[in-house]
Amino acid sequence: MLALLLYRGIRGTVFRDTPAPGMTVLDKALVNVDKLLGGASPPGARLVAVMHVRKIPSMQTAKRVLGRMAKLVPRFGSIAKPGKCMDEACFMPTQITEEDLESYHLNFEHAKTLSEEEERDAVHNIAHTALDPNRPLWRMDFVSRNTGGGIVVFTVSHALADGLRLVKAAAQFCTFADGSPAELELLKRMSATKRKISSKSSLNIFNLLRQVVQDFGTALTLDQKPPEIGTEAFHKPSTLLPATTKRDLVTGRMPFAPILEIKKKLSCSVNDVILCAFLGALKSYSKQSVPGSRNSDHLLRALCAVALPDDLYRGAADLYNDFLLVSLRLPFGVENREERLKLIRELMGRAKRSLVGIIQVYLTKFLSKIGLDKLIAETQKKIFALHSFVYSNVPGFQQPIHIFEPGHEVEKIEVYYPNMVNQCIFLSYRGDLSMSLTTDTERAIRRPLDLFSHFRQEIEDWNKELIREK
Repeated sequence: MLALLLYRGIRGTVFRDTPAPGMTVLDKALVNVDKLLGGASPPGARLVAVMHVRKIPSMQTAKRVLGRMAKLVPRFGSIAKPGKCMDEACFMPTQITEEDLESYHLNFEHAKTLSEEEERDAVHNIAHTALDPNRPLWRMDFVSRNTGGGIVVFTVSHALADGLRLVKAAAQFCTFADGSPAELELLKRMSATKRKISSKSSLNIFNLLRQVVQDFGTALTLDQKPPEIGTEAFHKPSTLLPATTKRDLVTGRMPFAPILEIKKKLSCSVNDVILCAFLGALKSYSKQSVPGSRNSDHLLRALCAVALPDDLYRGAADLYNDFLLVSLRLPFGVENREERLKLIRELMGRAKRSLVGIIQVYLTKFLSKIGLDKLIAETQKKIFALHSFVYSNVPGFQQPIHIFEPGHEVEKIEVYYPNMVNQCIFLSYRGDLSMSLTTDTERAIRRPLDLFSHFRQEIEDWNKELIREK
């Protein structure tokens, strides 16, 4: 709550440069990401959403819906313009014509009959195909299955928006079965909660100053922390995955209900359960991969992506990035689930109160203003190199959605983001939980499907343990 209050107080000077829909400092960094992190980050900073559909939409339907969206959502119809320095980055409005949609943004060339293995290869190739920097940074590819239906691969630059805002934007081109816009109820609740906090909370200046002083030193020295130890199975300490190497994209699924059962029995959050089970899976995977490994001696860090609720001045069609990457020293190797869950809840509680992420944004803003982009880039590389994972848990729809219009039901979804280190994205959709891992199977997670098997087993064993304790 304290972080949210500070965010509210300084958003006009730190996060927003011009009237809405202005660019946040994260927007500018992501527009300039290839210049900032060239040689370290995979080019383009692309989010890849793979939607498995029962029926491939027609080109005509796609043109009609997405042509309208490009007019309604300003950033969807704008070209990202990197600046000489990060602070000069901007979006320039343009006009997407019907020819642009047919020749570039909507790709039906892959719409041919493919086997399951060929389909995976197609997704892999699409995910690693660069977006044209001289056009709005998004594209949709349509791939047909020989058994009917197929997949729609939506590739979009992270510069346009973060995951939370992109889920919100889905209402512009996805519907429910009755034709109503596919709006996520959780996002409405988050915005309502923010309005409630904004209207009722009072600011204790002494607590705020104490928190700022405490977290300022942490923010300044985050890139100086000692490297991870004993985690050879995940990440060689103080290194980044090569930017030029193609990432492996792997997804596993399991029913969401067992996770909800654990949440209900232990009165904790879904994220607490998922993160606790994920650490248990990493522990088991490490034991399997590194014989004789002593998990209790390991130090494992992850950057946890935390999206902030919508600003009150932002419109429904406003895309932007507003999230924090919180550095977490995870209780990796703790055998007892009850103890591990307790440590995670304490850790996440401290993370929610922490101002480190916001202070980092403020420092980045200041350094960008005085032209120290090189210092920003080197610091970010060091921070990423100290972490094995970027972890995020994205809320999803629990009822079926249809792409463009009713009749094109989405059966399942996975989301990937090639990053400087391993990226793990959990997403719930219509009763299932997917764990999508973007990694390098030669240098990092060599058997990603094994990791997911350990995760599923961890959830099963946890539920059995709770039943026995009744």
